[in-house]
Amino acid sequence: MKALWIAVCAVMWIVAPISARADGISYSYLEAGWIQVDLDGAGVKADGLEVGGSVAVTDRFFVAGSYAKVSKYDVDVENYSIGVGGSYPLSDRLHLVGAVHWVEAQLSSSEANGEDDAYGVSAGLRGKLAERFELEAGLSYVDYGDGADDTLVGLRARYSVTDRFAIGARFQNSDIGNLYGVNVRLSFGD
Repeated sequence: MKALWIAVCAVMWIVAPISARADGISYSYLEAGWIQVDLDGAGVKADGLEVGGSVAVTDRFFVAGSYAKVSKYDVDVENYSIGVGGSYPLSDRLHLVGAVHWVEAQLSSSEANGEDDAYGVSAGLRGKLAERFELEAGLSYVDYGDGADDTLVGLRARYSVTDRFAIGARFQNSDIGNLYGVNVRLSFGD
């Protein structure tokens, strides 16, 4: 069971503040990328893919979802999440962003299988540092139930190649390790 909790915590790193479109900051998008989870103390690095998206419901509220799968040896961990969030402009180029989300994590291997649900909240800042460069920094808290929880700190950077297409990188840290990733994003809507 401890291995399941570690796997769930590791996959939860993919849930970061996701943001709608205002002042050049788009909250309607699709993205896909590669991630690597590095578990502290275990000497284990697992690679995988993630896809996600967000749709702005109004100028200030959005619905977001994601899917990720990481694998190492014969162990696969899959993560599904869905959430709602909002943004509040602090200036023309800086938004305060928050979200609540539900996550289901599934572990499968030749020795064990399991799944679990978790609930989380996240808050952060998202801003345009330059015309084509965007940065996000945030904090997430995830409750797995039965006294198990985790706090995650994340940072994302994104460079807009065009008005709709961007490339990005991300880093997240928690008590159990680090997550690194690169991705591409297609923004849409106004």
